[in-house]
This record gives sequence, structure tokens and C-alpha cells, in this order.
Amino acid sequence: MKIGCQINTWGRLDVPSILEEVAKAGYEGFEAAAPKIAEYMDDPAGFKKMLEGYDLALSSVYLSGKWHDPEERVNVLGACQKAAAFAEEMGCAKLILGGGTMDTGDDIHAVLQETAARYNECGQIAHSYNLKACVHPHAHENATVASPMQIAEIMDLTDPRYVFLCPDVGGHIVKGGGHAVEVFRLYGERVQYVHFKDIDYNGNWCLLGEGTTDYPAIVDHLSHRDYGGWLIAEEECREKIEELGPTECATRNCRYMKALLA
Repeated sequence: MKIGCQINTWGRLDVPSILEEVAKAGYEGFEAAAPKIAEYMDDPAGFKKMLEGYDLALSSVYLSGKWHDPEERVNVLGACQKAAAFAEEMGCAKLILGGGTMDTGDDIHAVLQETAARYNECGQIAHSYNLKACVHPHAHENATVASPMQIAEIMDLTDPRYVFLCPDVGGHIVKGGGHAVEVFRLYGERVQYVHFKDIDYNGNWCLLGEGTTDYPAIVDHLSHRDYGGWLIAEEECREKIEELGPTECATRNCRYMKALLA
């Protein structure tokens, strides 16, 4: 298994400076949201050369969108195609699709039907670029894919040939009412990419290993499955980031993950 991190931990810091901090923290690679690296998407060769200087790999590109809005379909699919083309050029194997947000009062089942249709289309685009599209459940307010029921419905409505799962274990899976370990048992081989985040008994984000998540059990399950993909730390504990700084938080998370895999 390979260890990386999501670079949103560093906020608005410029990408070259972030890469320096990611390498300093000890990671093998990183995930980036499409808007964060938009300026590099027309020059994958140049971005590759930049990454070589830090000995880092791009693990995936994270794509968000108004999945359930038919009026946004053309924009969403266009953004997906651009991100997928760039990800393939960068040697990625996965494209991450965010969970999305609905309006208050929307019919969740209608929203999920439309969201699933868009995920299926994006999954086929990803497949055409030799990528697997992985849905990332996200338990924010008015989230469309957060609860166990919503995740199950999305998995039922999407084509298993083209749409996979990226659980944010210990984080959004738990906040959405799910179980950090059970999600692996439920979805098996459809779990193709994993985010690591931790949460305490009060439902607050915390550094990896300081919360309630049974990460040894998760790693044991993945090892028995011969999972060889990425484990991506995503630190969102604002209090710790402000107290220690983003690089120290990332370093501690990386140290914890390496100890888990030792």
C-alpha cells in the first residue's frame, strides 16, 4: 500500500510550496482537487517534471460538481473529461468523484437517481482513460451521498464496471452514520481507493490515531484483500492545524500510517 495525503490541508498556499511540505512530511504522493491544479492541466509534462523534483506522485484528481442538476450535465462531463485526460497523462489510476449537495426540500431519491446517472457517465469517461472513478461520500449539510442508505442506493444505481467507492473512513463514513470497518465488508472490491481521517467521541476531527477509528482492523482487512492502492490522509482538524501548523499535522499522520503498515 502507498501513503499519500490530500493537499487541501495547506489551504491557499501555492502548489510548489505545498509539494515541498508534502515531501518534507514523508509522503509518497498526494491527491489534489481539480481547481487547485487547474493551471497545470494543460501541461502534464511540465507538472510531471515538477513532481520529479520532489520525488512525489499524483495519486488522483478529486472532482466535484452539481451531479444531480441536469442543466450542469455538459459542464460536469466536460470537467470530468479534462480531469481524466490529465490524470491519465500523470500516471494515475483513479479519478475521485465528490458526493455533492442538494437543496433543502429536494427528494433525495430523485437526487440520487440523477447523481447516479452522472456518476455512470463519468465512470465511462474515466474508463476510456484507463482510470477507475471512485465516489467519495461526504457528510456535510444537505449532502447527497453520506448515510449508509444513500451510499447503498448509489452503489445499487451505478454500474460496477465503471463506478467504484472511495470511503473516507473514520471521517465522513462515521459522520454519515456508518461504520468505518463495515464499509469494506459491504462493498468489497468496489472499494478501490481509501481516505484516512479520524474522529473523536464528540464527533470532531482529530489527528490519525487520536480518535475512535480502528485503523489496525482496516489495514488488516485491506492486507488480506491484497489491496495495493493508495491510502490518503486528509487532515481537516482546524484546531490542530492552527496549533501545530499543517506540515506538522501531516507529518504526524504520515508517521502513524507508516507505523500501521510496518
